[in-house]
Amino acid sequence: MEFAVAKPSAALSHVFSLYYYIKFDYPLIADIERADVGYMRFMFQGDATYEYADGGTSPAHPVTLVGPSTVHANYFMNGPLDTFGAVLLPEFWSAIAGLDASEHMNKASDGLILLGDDYEAVRVALAACASVEEMARVADNFF
Repeated sequence: MEFAVAKPSAALSHVFSLYYYIKFDYPLIADIERADVGYMRFMFQGDATYEYADGGTSPAHPVTLVGPSTVHANYFMNGPLDTFGAVLLPEFWSAIAGLDASEHMNKASDGLILLGDDYEAVRVALAACASVEEMARVADNFF
């Protein structure tokens, strides 16, 4: 298992609180994600499903936009898992995504459909990085 974090640039600290990189070599990961702020996840390897306590189910995508949640979610990830993510602050929804956060509550959505194909190019660039610090620079430059 590998886990590392990096701070976004000061210019983006009002939009993202943290960047993170996670790599698991496990064939199956099952856990609970607490009710929380939203996340953007760029998946390089693996797939996942989120099952929300209110009954909703959402698959993960190569670029997944996880909305803010008022209920916990069970998640099941088929590994190995390799992903870079960003913890979203409330301003992300209007400033970056141009979306209403309340419309994305308690679900995970396909980020490429919601945000555009440019995010696939960023996912590919992130996958080529050697460290979470390098990934943070790529993300900062994009956003």
